Amino acid sequence: MALVVRLVSLLLVVLTLTVISPAALIGQIVIAVSAWWLLVSRRGEDLVARRPWLVFMDTLILTVVTVLSGGDSPFVLTFMTSALLVGLWAPAWVGFSTVAVLVLLHQVFWATTSSVTSLAVPFGFVVLWWLGFAISEAARSEERARDALQQAVTVAAAGEERTRLARDMHDTVAKSLQAVHLSAAALPIMVERDPGAAAQCAREIRELSAQAIEDVRALMSHLRREPEGDSLPEMLTQLCLRWEASADVSVVTEVDENTEVTDVLVRYEILMAMGEALENVRRHARASLVRVTLKGTEDWVVVSVIDDGVGIDEDRLREAEEGGHYGRRGMVERMAKVGGRAEFRSTPGRGSTVQLVAPRHGLIEVD
Repeated sequence: MALVVRLVSLLLVVLTLTVISPAALIGQIVIAVSAWWLLVSRRGEDLVARRPWLVFMDTLILTVVTVLSGGDSPFVLTFMTSALLVGLWAPAWVGFSTVAVLVLLHQVFWATTSSVTSLAVPFGFVVLWWLGFAISEAARSEERARDALQQAVTVAAAGEERTRLARDMHDTVAKSLQAVHLSAAALPIMVERDPGAAAQCAREIRELSAQAIEDVRALMSHLRREPEGDSLPEMLTQLCLRWEASADVSVVTEVDENTEVTDVLVRYEILMAMGEALENVRRHARASLVRVTLKGTEDWVVVSVIDDGVGIDEDRLREAEEGGHYGRRGMVERMAKVGGRAEFRSTPGRGSTVQLVAPRHGLIEVD
């Protein structure tokens, strides 16, 4: 705005003054070119920031041209804009010194017999400089606030990443290591009583150890073991088949092949949460049949895991979480992360239902 006012005042000088000295004309051309360059180029602001003495040069040129043009010419408006630009771009000490010089020059060259005019113009210099300085300070405060916000976001992202890593370790590595521990604890007894079963147990320990190593490597490199190019229905079906073979529990799948989720993160979190639901069935439900369904609407995808096991009541669930079992909480966090939700229904003796609901088109805001 200050530079626009400067250019407009120069135009008024050209339109209103019939006689302009050659020196004043050259100075006005220099000021017009510099004002236009500063207006269209970001480099000018950086140049002034690095070399504050350029502000003094600007004031000096303006003073000379104003004296040559006459104190009653529209060029005085250009002289006034200098105070605002000094406040915007120059450090406080440079701005204060420049404004003091402007006030002094005004009193020397253009002070009139009117005391009101003699006080009003210097007051205008001070106000414009302070206005520019206040705007500059506000911009710097906003930048500091933005940096602080960015730092807070970074810290929050680091915390979320730690939470994600802990959740993934619980869903993958912790389960594998727990299975290794249980099998290894039973191995000495099997060696004495049933060498054949002991050999099978040893092979399972080897496979579980290899799986744990693979999970650790995936976590360390932040790799998500997701087949590229496969759709959600295909990956869900494959996951059910692998789990059925390892858990020795029948799985019936009802999958809508047209229910696709294009967002990689949503697919990943659905599959991980569903894997956790199936693992809970394996460990706690004592079920003989699990039904997995995949359905979708225009905006949402719904995955249900229904078992015919023993079920569990809320009190036991709370006790399990207090004891360090965070499977249900992990499913809730995963779905919330992508703008969805996880719902649980369970009745002792009648099985359990886990329902995962997520947006088909990626993360959305929810109330």
